[in-house]
Amino acid sequence: MQRLYISSSQIIVKDLQDHRVKDVAVYDPELFHDYLTSLTLNGPRKLAETIKSVIYRFVEFWDEGETRISMTHGDFTIMTYPTEYIEPTEGLIHVGTRPANPEGDIKSAVDRFATALSYKSPNAAAMYQELQDILKKYPTYPVKESV
Repeated sequence: MQRLYISSSQIIVKDLQDHRVKDVAVYDPELFHDYLTSLTLNGPRKLAETIKSVIYRFVEFWDEGETRISMTHGDFTIMTYPTEYIEPTEGLIHVGTRPANPEGDIKSAVDRFATALSYKSPNAAAMYQELQDILKKYPTYPVKESV
């Protein structure tokens, strides 16, 4: 799995579904090449053309098997790095199918619920419900505590 981040204040990057691309979870590396080359750039024409060439250089490194890539041009930054677990968050774009990770999902939900409780967040009930939904999804999964 890979995580991709794109940031720029002058260029807006969108995918084919018209989602603004900032944070991407890459579960299928073979689909990622096509995803990157299909992005559309909105902004000053000359800058957009330059950024497009940066993205194509990025794709060349990706195709050569690089997993940690970081490129910057002005205020435009595109970077990726490998990760073992990608927590589902709002605004996260998925390339490929997210693999099941019961332990990671349960630990993440427990951590979010515990944080909400410790800060007396009004979202604590929603975090508890999310934890219950995840536990229903994996009813017999043994979660080991580390001491």
